[in-house]
Formats: sequence, structure tokens, C-alpha cells
Amino acid sequence: KERQHFHKERYCIVLYLKKLVSAQLVSFPFGIKKNEFPDFVLFKPDNTSIGIEVSEITKESYQQSLSQIPDNNKFEPIFLSKFSNSKNEDPSFINSGWVGDSVEHEWSNLSTNIIEKKISLLNNHYYNCDKFELLLYSNTHLPNVDKEIVIKFLTQNLNEWIENKIFTKVFESISIIYGQEVWLNILKSNK
Repeated sequence: KERQHFHKERYCIVLYLKKLVSAQLVSFPFGIKKNEFPDFVLFKPDNTSIGIEVSEITKESYQQSLSQIPDNNKFEPIFLSKFSNSKNEDPSFINSGWVGDSVEHEWSNLSTNIIEKKISLLNNHYYNCDKFELLLYSNTHLPNVDKEIVIKFLTQNLNEWIENKIFTKVFESISIIYGQEVWLNILKSNK
């Protein structure tokens, strides 16, 4: 419905700030400014700044399917497993769903790819802030992930990727918006 990228960012930052305030991680007064690289800068009363990058956990093919209106204005059912990472095009497979923890594996792999890209950008393009946080908005085709399992898989994926790498800047914390929930600081840097 004509939703633009900045609408998503604004929705995410408001939900995130509410959660930070309720968890007493940020207190009033503070200022927030829309920016690029990172998307928002939070200014605290002690004159420190937090760069908050907002990104979406999604697949382009899934997002495109959400915005397409068929020529006949009749919506056909879409099997969510169609957007799975599998290369199998057999229609019976496409409607087979997920088994065991496969949905959590797929979700954490998708999230890992986004985080890797954002960490690389952080070290090449970002405005200078005292610290940086990454806020991810889960907008995927993947149904009902188990929070504990995906955090475990995501942590394993990122630890493997980060091993033997050195970064000038890191995200001090990574939080995720999943539905109406905000999972604060699921991954914290040891910096």
C-alpha cells in the first residue's frame, strides 16, 4: 500500500526507542536525527552519540511478490516455501514446508548475510559516532521462528565469519524486531 523504505525505518526506530526506554537503556532527554550511514543518530545528554543502522531481514523475491498485483486483480495463493533457499523447482517440494529446525537455519543464514554486509559497510562508509548499533527488522517468508534456536544459530554463524578478521568499528549490539517484539542486544560485542 505505497509503503516506502523510510516508513519502515521510522516504524522500526520508534518501536526500538520505546523498548530501549522501557528497558532503561536510554533515558530522556535525548535527540534523534535521521541520517544516512547510519540511518539514525541518537544524541544522549552526556554528549555521546549512537549510530543506529536499520536493515531488513528479507529476500528480494519475497518483497517483489508482496507488491505485485495480478492483471486480473485476483490474488492467487503463494506457498511461502517457494522463497526457500532450495533450488528444487518441483511443485510438490515447493509446498513441502519446513522440517525440524530448517526454518531457523534458513532465517539465521539470511540474517547472517545481512549482518556481514552491514559490518563491512560500517568499516567503510559510516559517519563517526561514539558507538554503533544494528537494528534488524524481520520481514521474511519464514514462519514462526524459535527465538532461542535462531539466536544460537546466528551466534554460531557470525562467530565463524568473524574468526580471524579485524574490524576498526563494530556494532556494539544487534537487536531484532520480530513481529511486535523487540529482541534487545541479542548479540553484544566484547569490545
